Amino acid sequence: MASALDGLIELSKSDIGLAVDLLTRAFWDDPLCVHFFPNKEERKKLLPVFFKFRLKQPLQYGEVYATSSRLEGVAIWQHSNTVDSTLWKHLRAGGLGFLGRWAEIQSIG
Repeated sequence: MASALDGLIELSKSDIGLAVDLLTRAFWDDPLCVHFFPNKEERKKLLPVFFKFRLKQPLQYGEVYATSSRLEGVAIWQHSNTVDSTLWKHLRAGGLGFLGRWAEIQSIG
């Protein structure tokens, strides 16, 4: 973990795996996630890839914090001067990997 700010721990790229696991568990039964990924087997494969994508861009252009080193919660901030989501930023953050995984699952299922 990189640094603390007001009791929060700033996450780095090395923390992505733990944060992805936390977010996947936390949003497993979230109505929006269930709507977009109704099949549990597809959701099991796609949510981790989706949350990895959602974490990488703010790690590059914003900030990601956890409540403690035990990662009970994660907060993601995207700075207003980097909000413009360009294709390049999405590709750099792993968007192509998410789309590829989603397409792969759709062609199998």
